Amino acid sequence: MKIGFTGKCGSGKTYFARYVSEKTGIPIIRLDYVAKEIFTRPGVRDWIFEAFGHVAPDEPAPGEDLKLFGAFRHSKRTQGFSEAEQKEFRDHFVIEIQKILDAHDKVILDHFDLPMIDVKLDKLILVKSNEEERIKGIAERDSLTFDRALELDKVVNLSTDYSRGNYAFIVENDYKSIPQEIENLVKELL
Repeated sequence: MKIGFTGKCGSGKTYFARYVSEKTGIPIIRLDYVAKEIFTRPGVRDWIFEAFGHVAPDEPAPGEDLKLFGAFRHSKRTQGFSEAEQKEFRDHFVIEIQKILDAHDKVILDHFDLPMIDVKLDKLILVKSNEEERIKGIAERDSLTFDRALELDKVVNLSTDYSRGNYAFIVENDYKSIPQEIENLVKELL
């Protein structure tokens, strides 16, 4: 069983992915970490920063790597990326995800929210939440003001269209309890 969790930043993807992993023993892979590793490959990080007129810092400021990641996600709407560069990154990323899927009979992919990914999962789960609570959570998690978290969120979620996904189900995160759909998924996997 190959499961992906998707949704906006701070919606609860990682929380629910960890919960399912802990209850079932299925390994969890954080795709945001896979993407960040790809950014460190020779030349990749440099051309992304160059497109925004930045010099790649040794240690990004809080939220800067999030902004960088989100900006690439929507690179077709961003000036400075050639088709070849977009394809290069997609190819790196899809190859890494396919390696992960091939290496596991069962795996949970957290942060499966890049529109350019074309790999097959058994279940894709969309996590939704109250927008104000979600932004407050991002601000607290990343030590940002609410306004700065909102600004970064707009960059990261610039054009993500979650209405077109082929979801096994959609979870509404109230930040207080585990939704019944998640409990049912755990039972199905045990």
